[in-house]
Amino acid sequence: VSGTGGISSEDANMGVRIYNTNSAITSIGGDVIVIGKGGGSGMSISNVGVMLQASGQISAGSMGMVKVTGSGGASENNGNYGVFVTNFNSRIISSGGDVNVIGNGGGIGDSYNNHGVVIASGGEVSAGGLGSVSLEGTGATSIGYGHFGVVLININSKITSAGGNVKVVGMGGGSGASSGNNGVSLYFSCEISAGGMGAVEVYGTGGPSNGNGNHGVYIENTDAALAIIENAHQY
Repeated sequence: VSGTGGISSEDANMGVRIYNTNSAITSIGGDVIVIGKGGGSGMSISNVGVMLQASGQISAGSMGMVKVTGSGGASENNGNYGVFVTNFNSRIISSGGDVNVIGNGGGIGDSYNNHGVVIASGGEVSAGGLGSVSLEGTGATSIGYGHFGVVLININSKITSAGGNVKVVGMGGGSGASSGNNGVSLYFSCEISAGGMGAVEVYGTGGPSNGNGNHGVYIENTDAALAIIENAHQY
């Protein structure tokens, strides 16, 4: 499945949007590949590459692999995320195959808060069986602030596996005097974990701008994510 959002100056020109219960892209056992590129122009917001919302799902049965790639739109405003998984039971999952997610934040000019991959409010990326999870996010390169590579926020938002390895790589964006461009950010009871003998690796690189607060890995709130991960490595 491949989709490209329109270039309207109005909001929410998404590449691929999977919205509400029983909305899904799935297979019985084959691989599932989804590619989305957000559109938008001018001051439009929320031009997401691939969005799963309100129990929307991307999944593969049996040993099928799942690969999701999203790029945010090129407007001059915020919310141009690469991949956005939000609300409880919105999921990118496999039954036993590997799961690969790549997100690149969009936005130009003074745009801000254009993240690579966002998992929020109970959203989930996970692999069943011995499948591994690889997730990579890159924040936008505009001069606005707050372009995170990967961000997880709110209770039950998770990246996890049943028994395979989990690897998360986040690269903050920004340019010029831009600030607050974290590589990987975790807030309020979210989780990065691996079941069984699976290992967890988290790599975060702060953005290259001249502003302040470009952290590699940032964790806020005592019960957030990495505090409860076993076999975890963060860089």
